[in-house]
Amino acid sequence: MRFLLAVASAVALAVATLVTVGSAAAHVIPQPAYLTPGEHTTVSFAAPNERPPHRLVGLTITAPAGIELANAPAPGGWKLSIAGHTATWSGNTAPRDPFRILTSTSLAPGIVQFHAVQRYDDGGLVRWNVAFTILPAATPTPKQHLLPAIVTAILGLVVIGLLLFRMRGRKRPDLRAE
Repeated sequence: MRFLLAVASAVALAVATLVTVGSAAAHVIPQPAYLTPGEHTTVSFAAPNERPPHRLVGLTITAPAGIELANAPAPGGWKLSIAGHTATWSGNTAPRDPFRILTSTSLAPGIVQFHAVQRYDDGGLVRWNVAFTILPAATPTPKQHLLPAIVTAILGLVVIGLLLFRMRGRKRPDLRAE
């Protein structure tokens, strides 16, 4: 009975994993899915075909207020246009490369939603919400003070050397004499 329960659990886990992986691959997927305030980040969007046998002929990404979009090279055979917080790619061939856009933000850390719409040759639309994480702003790297570190290391080695030299002349107590 336990064996059957274990086999059934393993099969259920395998099916759940396959269903989850399949559904995860069926979205507009950003890379990276985070932005850092004050930095320009090129974000790539993979947009798998959701409606075979129809062809993907357009992708629109709308960013929330506080995120700026700028041109990046469009996939071969595609055109990119930007209006405010919306980037629209249009083409008539299967894109071989991901859709790229240059982004920047001044938003506070947290989660924001981009909205994506895939357009197909028959007029069909598939809509997605794409989550992005706004990271804390990068902090400047503290200045490294190499000279004080070297002086401290040399002083430490001198102190260790003096202690070893001083201990060299001492006799060890004979523990067997008692």
